[in-house]
Amino acid sequence: DLVELLLSLQSHPVHAVAVPVLEAWLTLQDVPTSERHPDLASPLYGRLVEVILKRVAYPPSFVSWEEELDVDEADFEEMRRLATDVLVGAYFLMRAGYLEKLAEVIMSVEGNGGAGVGTSNRGGTPYNNNATATATNNHQWEMVEASLYCLTAVSREACARVKSVSNAVRGGRDSPVSGDGTATASGLTQLAGMICAGGAQSASGRHPLVLSGVASFLGGYSAIWALSCPPPSILQILSYLSLAIAVPAAMEAAGKSV
Repeated sequence: DLVELLLSLQSHPVHAVAVPVLEAWLTLQDVPTSERHPDLASPLYGRLVEVILKRVAYPPSFVSWEEELDVDEADFEEMRRLATDVLVGAYFLMRAGYLEKLAEVIMSVEGNGGAGVGTSNRGGTPYNNNATATATNNHQWEMVEASLYCLTAVSREACARVKSVSNAVRGGRDSPVSGDGTATASGLTQLAGMICAGGAQSASGRHPLVLSGVASFLGGYSAIWALSCPPPSILQILSYLSLAIAVPAAMEAAGKSV
């Protein structure tokens, strides 16, 4: 059907084919959810996020733009820029589910010894504090970096959600979105803790572009860390960012986030 065709075109590797499809999703976002067919609501956007995630990821063979032959840098940057509004629309429909989906991608890679962002501990505590895998020895770092990018793309909207719940609580009012706001803050702080665990050893084991993505993620959600993290956790985040500043590829993102 038409939806399946749009998803197929959105995932097309040819830039000129995939980019125009983004406009279709933006047009759909203008239609109130109450007036849409149920098939055009949250479940569809969950699939769309998965498609865009793969479409905005660096190519597996990527080393540098000077050496990249398969993907044009200008096309890559345009896709990311234009996809951001679609991702924000997906977040508004999926809310905490959007963040959970992307966090799960990061954790699934780590559970398989992936990109050095922290390793999943299947028994006992939620995450292992030892980040043992290195990004440069595998071809999964690009999915972690893309997930961090998609998380950061909606940071302003997610932070506003959490702050509205926090303000309602301080004012003694009930918030209709308190459950989602709490889940958002809890899930993101847990992910940040996992990312920052391991300190210098963890940072040195990350692909430079993943480290840059981590820095942007930590900076983008600073409002949530201020509301939800105890002082030692905030110091851990700041310490991690200071380590990232020493890496040329992450210097700009880390500097903006400190």
